[in-house]
Formats: sequence, structure tokens, C-alpha cells
Amino acid sequence: MDEDWALEIEREDDSVLAVGLGYSESIRINGVRISTYDCPDCLRYEEFDCELCMFFTPGDCRLRHDPFLMRETRTLFDIWRERRGVQLRRQRELIRAVHSELEAHGRPLHYAVLARMVADRHPKLQVSEIGVLRIMASHPNVFEKVARGVYRCTKSR
Repeated sequence: MDEDWALEIEREDDSVLAVGLGYSESIRINGVRISTYDCPDCLRYEEFDCELCMFFTPGDCRLRHDPFLMRETRTLFDIWRERRGVQLRRQRELIRAVHSELEAHGRPLHYAVLARMVADRHPKLQVSEIGVLRIMASHPNVFEKVARGVYRCTKSR
């Protein structure tokens, strides 16, 4: 199996992290929106230089002056990053499972049929029809739409 598509997905997913977060995974401090992947260095690293911060000046930084706020924000961001990592791993597993089923079958399949096949072989993924459809529709570099609801693996280039 050609693994180039898997590497392409990982690069694509990495870039999505910076822009694909919902507003639910951000907070505002002093009116500035901060997310898990776009935040001051003090929320990511133990060692940081406040003078180099692009978000606040050392004099008006609530994180610097409120250790409780910094500790709680770090904890919250760690939880969000971990949850996002679990979601990405599950998504990659589902893409690989759907891809291998389509490839093994050798011809285009409707997403409902494919979802039943994947659910039977990979029960731990807890696959739904709509989940399979979304995965295939959102990854045109891996899956090609042939007709309404019918997909095949994208041909290697």
C-alpha cells in the first residue's frame, strides 16, 4: 500500500491544528484571544522570556502576575491538546481502515456499505455511516467521489 497519502494527511492535520480549532478551545485574557496552539510561550514551556512575548507586555500580563491563572490555563490547554491528539489518532485509524477496505474490495463502494464493512472488521472504531461519509468527503487526496455517496481510493500519482 502506498503510504504517501498517510504522510500527506499528517501534514494536512498538523496545519489544521493552528486554524481548525473552534472558539470553544480558546480563552480571552485582557481581551486577547488565546488558543492551545496560538498562545504565549509561558503557557507552553517552563522556561520563557516575557520580554519576547507577542501577546502582552510584562507590566500588563495577568499570567505573569497571577500564578493561579497561569497554572489553570496550562492545565486546561494540556487537556484540550490531549483530547485533540486522541481525535486525530482516531481519525487516522478510521482513514486507514476505510482505505484498506476500499482497496481490498477493488471497486467503488457506497458509504453505507463501506461503513458496515469497517464496523464489522474494526468494532473498536465505533464507525457510523455519517462518520465514514465525512471522512471520505473531507479527504479528497485519499478518496475520490465517483457518484452520489459512492467513493473509491484516489489513484496513485
